[in-house]
Amino acid sequence: MADEVLAAVPHRQYVFTVPTMLRVYFRKDRRLLGKLSQCAAEALKALFRAASKDPRAVPGIIIVPIAAGP
Repeated sequence: MADEVLAAVPHRQYVFTVPTMLRVYFRKDRRLLGKLSQCAAEALKALFRAASKDPRAVPGIIIVPIAAGP
C-alpha cells in the first residue's frame, strides 16, 4: 500500500510542541493554534527553500493540532 500512496521521495516527520508555561494561552484562545500552525508551516517552507537544489520544490505539509492532557 505504501508504494501506491507515497511518492518515491524522502519523507520526514516534524513534531512541534508548546512549552508548558505557554499552554495556558492556547487553552484560553484556541485561535492561537491556527496562527501557530501557520508559523510552523512557514518555517518549514523557508527551511526547505534554503536547503533545496530545485527552486520549484515545495514541501507537502499536514498540521494537526492535538490537545495534550487535561
